[in-house]
Amino acid sequence: ELYAKNNPVGVGNVNLKPEEIDTLELAFLYEPITNLTTGLSLYKFEAENMIDYIQAGNIKVAQNNTNLTGQGFEIELDWIINDEMELLVNYANQSTKNDATDVEVAFNPKQQLYIDVRRKMLPKWTVSSQLNLVADRERAQGDTRSDVGDYALVDLTIRHKKNDWG
Repeated sequence: ELYAKNNPVGVGNVNLKPEEIDTLELAFLYEPITNLTTGLSLYKFEAENMIDYIQAGNIKVAQNNTNLTGQGFEIELDWIINDEMELLVNYANQSTKNDATDVEVAFNPKQQLYIDVRRKMLPKWTVSSQLNLVADRERAQGDTRSDVGDYALVDLTIRHKKNDWG
């Protein structure tokens, strides 16, 4: 971002200031029963001097252009159901706004849900199925296209462990 010259997307700017972020987080971890861990995290942040590529004639130049303010929370659960099965769940809800316009940052998901179910099968074999839901993303201000759709990503992973240490 400082020295790029031959990039077709944009050129650098030696006068850039570093991006800065101040964060405040309050986190709780609770184990209500053996093998069940829950967590709650509340956070807020302020980011200054965020770098964007701004149109300058027929090229885009890196500029310190944006200050952002965000806040949110995250809830998580890790439950070892028995010797063969584990459940991991994580839900996040966040909002990040441009300080100058008080508008949500484009394409940032306001909500995410992640679920991972793991099952030990044969000796040294584990099967894991994950679901990742991403929801409530805004388009850039002035973009008149239809809303950005939510999506779900499903993965299936089969792991083999050669030995007990890796």
